[in-house]
Amino acid sequence: MKLSIQLSLNGLSFCTLDPYHQEVTRYEYLDFGWEIDTQDLGIKLSQFIGDHQIDKYTYQAVQVVHTNHLFGIVPQSLFDPQYLNSYVKYNTALLANDTLSHDLIQPWDIQVVYVPFANANNLIFDRFGSFEYHHHTELLFKTLRPGLLENSPSTLLIHLQGQLMTIMVFQGKKIVLVNVFKAFTEEDFMYYLLFVGEQIQIDIHKTQFIASGGLNEGHPYWLRMIDHLGEINNCTVEHAYQFAEHLDPKGIDPLTLTALF
Repeated sequence: MKLSIQLSLNGLSFCTLDPYHQEVTRYEYLDFGWEIDTQDLGIKLSQFIGDHQIDKYTYQAVQVVHTNHLFGIVPQSLFDPQYLNSYVKYNTALLANDTLSHDLIQPWDIQVVYVPFANANNLIFDRFGSFEYHHHTELLFKTLRPGLLENSPSTLLIHLQGQLMTIMVFQGKKIVLVNVFKAFTEEDFMYYLLFVGEQIQIDIHKTQFIASGGLNEGHPYWLRMIDHLGEINNCTVEHAYQFAEHLDPKGIDPLTLTALF
């Protein structure tokens, strides 16, 4: 059995995969309803693990996804692991005891440098032993299907997880922007979306829009997007696995799934 856990200050989720039977067996999501303090995340995670008895099982692999705005994107040609602080200090407030990590994103040859949730990582290690962890932007890149960016002159992907909206903009296969905003209302959401489009001067009528995460047809932001932007495509993760009968694949965050495959 494989396990993935997604961490954020807005909520938690986990997903399990039975690779032998090629089946996704469990998925649970907890929405906090607001953004909690970083020091409280370990408490929430411990309760979440206990409530769902996640640590009652043995896993052959554990993957953890850190979803936050504490990151910077660096071209591989300019990257030096000795200067991690320099890549994020201008867009996030670093604490003296913060430990930075980085993920290489292929085939774009870029590094995402980020601050993982250290207290949550320590708890997961105590409960499950060794594991791998990633920043959510790395996995968002992996959800992009081959050929998807060739369908339009520009592509804008919006991933929503609680109050965090991640926006990625591409012109053809070129990365133009990767950023995270906090959207507490529909007005916040549409402001950031339209502001990004205006600042990077993309033609919204010639742009491919892709919705991911909690942003789906049932979300209140969806109709606002349709009114302003027209057609919206859902992000789908390509895989060869089936789902247990009680699971709705559309209700599972694609990043939680991508971490397993």
